[in-house]
Amino acid sequence: QTPHPAQPYTAPLAFDPQRVAAVPRTFIDCTVPPLATIDVIRSRVRDPKYWDGAWIGGGGMRVVELKTGHDPMISDPQGLSEILLSC
Repeated sequence: QTPHPAQPYTAPLAFDPQRVAAVPRTFIDCTVPPLATIDVIRSRVRDPKYWDGAWIGGGGMRVVELKTGHDPMISDPQGLSEILLSC
């Protein structure tokens, strides 16, 4: 619950999508209320062409919706804990 540094929004990130895709990953989509600033990533993680197809492949990925706000560690710690433990 501190201000976010600007670098993630301004500094390019160099990485190998195939290497990252080898790791299982879960996107927790906090949906209530929806946060417009992450609408783009919501659609990307569901797109089979994201990262040239590497996002969906590799070690496996899943999207889990949690009906809470963008700070689930505050608004739904139990629900968030259950998802993280299932990872």
